[in-house]
Parts: sequence; C-alpha cells; structure tokens
Amino acid sequence: MNRANELENYDSIIVDTHSVVMTPTGYWPGLPKHVIEILRPHVIFLIEASPNEIISRQQRDNTRRRQDYSSLEVVREVMEFARSFAVASATLVGASVKIILNREGQAEQASLEVLKVLEAIG
Repeated sequence: MNRANELENYDSIIVDTHSVVMTPTGYWPGLPKHVIEILRPHVIFLIEASPNEIISRQQRDNTRRRQDYSSLEVVREVMEFARSFAVASATLVGASVKIILNREGQAEQASLEVLKVLEAIG
C-alpha cells in the first residue's frame, strides 16, 4: 500500500509544519512537491501574527534565542515567502489557502476559525 492510499483511511488529518524554511542556502518549501502530492490537502492554513507581535513575543521568550528572525525586515520577508510557498503548494493540488490571524492572547479564537473552515469543507 502506498502512502496516499494510507491517508484515505482518515476523515481528517492536520499536519503542523512551516510552509517555508529559511536556511543559509536560501528558502526551502516546508511542503515540497512530493509531500504535498501525497497529502493532497483541501486547505492550507497559514497561522500568522503581525511582524511586530512576532518580534515582541520572541523578545519575551527567555527559553530560546532567535537571532535568525530578529528584525522586522526578516520576519516580513519570511512571511512573504511562507505565503508564496503556501500558494504554490495549493496550486499543485487544487487546495485553498486560508490565513488565520493569531492575535496575542486569542489562540482560542484562531482555533475556532480553523474549525469553522474544516466544518465548511466537510
């Protein structure tokens, strides 16, 4: 049995990944062609916050240091690439792209928006 056939046994699958990975060699897709064609999602969610909020959250997080995403310019660039890669992946499999805003202290609201979309696609 191939991987695509295994996925047919499930009503819904949620894959948590980054749509883009920043490396010293450039940006790489988090959902490359061979992966997205196996998963064949109906919708690709981008869970986002404003670049200012992302920087603020990182500055308050004492558990790790994120020098790679330390400026607004870099965060904005990564977000632009994430959107581009998500659209490219969606194009390959005929999926939609839904952006969900994850505002500070409102993670539950963001999750309810995800559930609303999932219920709409059945």
